[in-house]
Amino acid sequence: MSNHPTLEIFYRQLVERLRAADIDSAGLEASLLMEHVTGYSRSEQIINAGSVVSDEQVADMDDLMQRRLRGEPLDNIIGNREFYGLTFRVTPEVLSPRPETELLVDYVLSQTTSEQSYRVLDLGTGSGAIIISILKSREKFQAVAIDLSEAALDVASGNAAFHDVSQRIEFMLGSWFEPVTGQFDFIISNPPYITNEAMDKLSVEVSVYDPHLALWGGADGLVAYNVIAKSAAQYLKLGGKLCLEIGCDQGQSVPDVLRLAGFDVLKVQKDLSGHDRCVIACAATNAPIS
Repeated sequence: MSNHPTLEIFYRQLVERLRAADIDSAGLEASLLMEHVTGYSRSEQIINAGSVVSDEQVADMDDLMQRRLRGEPLDNIIGNREFYGLTFRVTPEVLSPRPETELLVDYVLSQTTSEQSYRVLDLGTGSGAIIISILKSREKFQAVAIDLSEAALDVASGNAAFHDVSQRIEFMLGSWFEPVTGQFDFIISNPPYITNEAMDKLSVEVSVYDPHLALWGGADGLVAYNVIAKSAAQYLKLGGKLCLEIGCDQGQSVPDVLRLAGFDVLKVQKDLSGHDRCVIACAATNAPIS
């Protein structure tokens, strides 16, 4: 007879270990780790609660738990992340998409319909989660996605293929607007905005495991915004919108950068926690899209 626990007991043991390590959402993380190892969804775990875990599953879970308890992010361990109701592959070469970033998708979708054929430019695409989510909801849209990391573009192109939007998105290697030609109805970006001082205070999950290229925003956190603001207007069609994620303390500084570059700031949008999170702007000479 096996000495291994049932799925129910195994789950409880995982929750206890995660809680003891002060890991938030211990129950959710335990469920996701269980799903990764056993192949059972949470509902299937409950239905099969009395089933005994195998030797292989115990060994696999122990390896994963050791990684998690050392501070490796759960998304890196299981290799995927849900964003806007879709599943995206993530690796150490890309930032795992955060829920607050869904505001960028929300905004573009709120300003458009499925009958329109807009072009979208995604700067610093990373996993491709933002632009792919938009294309999944807008079947006539076309997009260009830029990243400085070839490894990130490999992840993004794989995600685009998985979600069947590859034919409507062109991936380009380069720094910001460097490889870009043409004009767009929307330019979107979640640029790096962590200051030098804040970089030194990041948690192990972020400082060790997230790509610094996607985090570091310079001494004031505004390096990327200055670059984008300087060139974005020439790549926007008449009435085009610039949609940027910002740090929670940048609700004044980023709009100031944009205004100095000749943009009208249309709105600063807060996330569900009440923090400033997105800035929407258009070139001052352009009339907003109706």
